[in-house]
Amino acid sequence: MNIQERYEQWVQQSLPDYLTKELATIASNEEAIEDRFYQYVSFGTGGMRGVLGAGTNRMNS
Repeated sequence: MNIQERYEQWVQQSLPDYLTKELATIASNEEAIEDRFYQYVSFGTGGMRGVLGAGTNRMNS
């Protein structure tokens, strides 16, 4: 699955309003979409570390 497909998959889900709004604000920003979806956020022995927000490369709830 490529980055745009991951983004579209997230857009089509039932998500909390704040995540839906965030995804809508980056709809035409390829760099922002790539930054959020190019990989899955990493977890290490130091605990959870990552930027909060929508996407596979973000911490979200």
